[in-house]
Amino acid sequence: MLRESEKFADFNYRSYALRRMKDGFRANSKLTEEALIDAKIQHAKENLSIIKRQTAIGQLFNLNTKLTVEIPKH
Repeated sequence: MLRESEKFADFNYRSYALRRMKDGFRANSKLTEEALIDAKIQHAKENLSIIKRQTAIGQLFNLNTKLTVEIPKH
């Protein structure tokens, strides 16, 4: 999910997705019930398919405009 989210063309979407996933993994790191873990994995798989679809759509309409925070400083 993290690798796929890095493909978002838009900086704001990319940052939001990465932050949400990291927070979600931290929040669920202490789960021990197998049924609950399986439900979370299934939910993650559904979200992964959404992320893949959205990154593909975003790349179709990429305008190659970078925000100031994305431009490397020399």
